[in-house]
Amino acid sequence: MKCHIVSVLLLSLGAFLLCSSCKNNAPQEIPKTLHLAAEIPNEYASEVASYKVDYYIPDEQVTVGTWMHHEPQGCHEDYAQGPQYYYETAGKREYINIYSDVLKGGFSYSSYETSEDNLRSDALLCSLRKRRPQEFVRMDYTPLIMGNESMEPASAENLDFMTYEDALRELESKLTAVNFPEYELLSGEAHSLYLMNKNLEVYNQAAKAAGYESFEYTPNIDDEYYYFAFRQVKDGIPFCNTIWQRQAIGEIGVQEITAIMDRSGLIDFWASDICVIGDAVSKESIISPQEALDVYVDEYSKAIHFTDTDILDIELNYVINVDRDGMYARPAWIITTSTLIRAEDIDNGDVDVNEYAVTAVSAYSGVILERETDMR
Repeated sequence: MKCHIVSVLLLSLGAFLLCSSCKNNAPQEIPKTLHLAAEIPNEYASEVASYKVDYYIPDEQVTVGTWMHHEPQGCHEDYAQGPQYYYETAGKREYINIYSDVLKGGFSYSSYETSEDNLRSDALLCSLRKRRPQEFVRMDYTPLIMGNESMEPASAENLDFMTYEDALRELESKLTAVNFPEYELLSGEAHSLYLMNKNLEVYNQAAKAAGYESFEYTPNIDDEYYYFAFRQVKDGIPFCNTIWQRQAIGEIGVQEITAIMDRSGLIDFWASDICVIGDAVSKESIISPQEALDVYVDEYSKAIHFTDTDILDIELNYVINVDRDGMYARPAWIITTSTLIRAEDIDNGDVDVNEYAVTAVSAYSGVILERETDMR
């Protein structure tokens, strides 16, 4: 769903573009297809430190003892992602993966029934949950075609089996036990039966309009769940948790911390590419968010655009850069945008969708970062 941009925001966009043109002594025409729907931050540090970092790898025995409900029956040591501790019975599986090999910087936990209904329920957790814009970056258009943007967002309400605060407190105590690096709550969502049924209706209407099959699962009270998303922070600055690299991702992946709890307890947790913060490497002054937007708009203006783009958000984040000496957390202004993509430009497309993207502008140098090795 496209944002309706109020005139005062458009005037603000024009104002800072005009200032940018004056600085460069060159007139700049404001693209009619570009709209500002974001609030420009007015409070931020004038100087920000960069840090040497390394991957967080939890203690295996502490993690298994804290998170698993059963004594593991064994451990697969030869998995490419790292060791997997598991417990299995007829119809039940519980396991923990420690990410210390191909995948790094965290661990995952899962506990589930292996019946068909629960497999459908797992799909339900993904298909009927309204996602944040950053979750669509570099993703296929299927959730958008299925009406995800029109779905109702979840709130931090209490569900019958456990209060919201109790669920969050239980999860946070588990994270404390494994010495998890500093983090903040990004999103806490209670998915009630009422909400799931409303979003199921949206999904099926969109599927019908696009010529797809409807969602063949009827939610029940046992499907209610809490969804929590976190992100790592340092000095009050969050780490970027979406794909910002313009070129292919190399060694560094995307930070992700998510958890799902239902009436049986914690059923899913995922944390990857989490960092242990080392010594500060430097502390430098940073550019303003207005200057970062100038950089983005200047690049945007160099091409011809036939559909609208909305600037949805601008936020100071840490991104992970690498060189021959290791990994570093360095500050960048992360600009999130959505661009209208017409159905005729999508393979087998029947409806228009928004394509989401992020641009990372170095807060030190003011250049758009292309890849994780870009240390400018």
